[in-house]
Amino acid sequence: MKSLNFINIDQNRVNTVLCAIEAELGARATKNGNKPQALLLGGGRLSPTDVQELAILACRKDWDILYVAMDETQPFDALAAGDIEFSYFSTDGVSTTAVITNGKMWKRDDQSQARLVFDGANGGSEIWMKASGYFAVRDREAPPAEAGFGLAITCIQKRLEEAGPTFPVISSFGEAFIVFDMKTLDRMMNGE
Repeated sequence: MKSLNFINIDQNRVNTVLCAIEAELGARATKNGNKPQALLLGGGRLSPTDVQELAILACRKDWDILYVAMDETQPFDALAAGDIEFSYFSTDGVSTTAVITNGKMWKRDDQSQARLVFDGANGGSEIWMKASGYFAVRDREAPPAEAGFGLAITCIQKRLEEAGPTFPVISSFGEAFIVFDMKTLDRMMNGE
């Protein structure tokens, strides 16, 4: 993977998109006074080696990670085009990290909770954040309605309009640069 020069990354907008996604996925948890229990990281597309190394890091640190891949030079355009992909790293913190890649955010309707849907055998899988802040994973029984992808983008864009200031942190990981919010860094440092 050829990484971008640090200067070319629009870290503020990447982080704003990440915070809007976290707010949309975590609305139920926040309403119940809980924080998301997975770390939300984002940036460009990860190479297979980067995915493997991130899975090892997740296991070693006992972190569940949600990674959002986008065009890190034009993240708002990537969002508008629906060109954002999710990868979920779920670890037992001992020896294994399960990785689900190529996910998209989806909503049934305006009132429903946002979910991430992943293609795969037997219809694929979906994840959503429970009121506790932890993600739940289950097999999907039917393909999602196509309109739900556009609805999810619209909901994230509304969150962007309401967003306050964010404080991005940028770090290198393998050949990639990863962006995350200061509150995510706080959760990393405090083991939350």
